[in-house]
Amino acid sequence: MKIILIFTLLTIFIGLSFAQKPEYEWIRTAQGSSWDEALAIACDNNGNSISTGYFEGSFNIGDSIFNSDSYADIFVIKHDSEGDLVWAKQLSCKNGAWGNSVLLDDNGNSILTGYFSDSIRVNNNMFYGSSIQAGFVAKFDQNGNILWFNIMGSENGWIWPSDLMYLSNGNIICAGMYSGTITIGDSLITTDDAVTFLVQYSPTGDFVKLTETCSGSINQVDLLGIASDSMDNMYIGGHFQETLIFSDTSITSKGYHDIFIAKFDNHEIVELIKEEVDEFPSEITFYVSGEFWDGSSFFETDNSRIFKHEKSNKKNGINERSGKNRYRGRAENALPVF
Repeated sequence: MKIILIFTLLTIFIGLSFAQKPEYEWIRTAQGSSWDEALAIACDNNGNSISTGYFEGSFNIGDSIFNSDSYADIFVIKHDSEGDLVWAKQLSCKNGAWGNSVLLDDNGNSILTGYFSDSIRVNNNMFYGSSIQAGFVAKFDQNGNILWFNIMGSENGWIWPSDLMYLSNGNIICAGMYSGTITIGDSLITTDDAVTFLVQYSPTGDFVKLTETCSGSINQVDLLGIASDSMDNMYIGGHFQETLIFSDTSITSKGYHDIFIAKFDNHEIVELIKEEVDEFPSEITFYVSGEFWDGSSFFETDNSRIFKHEKSNKKNGINERSGKNRYRGRAENALPVF
């Protein structure tokens, strides 16, 4: 009887121990007049954190009040280990911009990636990109001063950077997708497919190299996350429809959207995982970071520009396909995926 009682009490104690809510050291908020979303956060070994995303209308953080030039501007916010605000920045764009991913190193420098249309203002600097959709990778010092700002894109293409990571040598990898005619570093590419890529920059912002990882039909592939291991092997993940091509390997979807995870060794594919799913996943292993969108999070809409993609012949060894136009975001203020 005593053994049963002791076992019962031990079971209750263990259950209560695991059921306890975590003790939060601090919680902070930034408030605005419309839609505001934090899409990425990173921290360093000293407990500093930096977050990014977008806001619409007015946006209050600490003593700063930001007002967007369009329906969406980018915010970047840095807090110290005590949760005190270090600095906050607005990246303003007249046609909309999103901050998709951010990194923070132990020197207090931060790396940011996202996309914008036409032009974007950072501090007192104006940068010009594609009238359709341009991507960027930027570096800020510990005080939020801009160190460099690299633009990806051209007038005849769109680009969507989705995630960032560091290599062991300190170089920066940005992952994303592009289509059309675009420029990244000293590389000029033309394709009518959606092509996923990894672009590498040095810590000083110098272009190192561009690698295409896979390709699929327009609007039917999203590369959403990237990670690396201690050997600098790289992992990418996302979702696709129909056919996804990795060099001489191709996979075909069976569900409404299938997910994929691929591992690269020196930019060569060594492993590939595909799983059939009926809708967008909301979470997928620790290899994949970034954002997944389910059926309630995107809409077909006529509230934004529609870019038409027609079938064409084969170019640069990549099969070109057409796809339906679709939009990511809320129906009343949708953003084009492409």
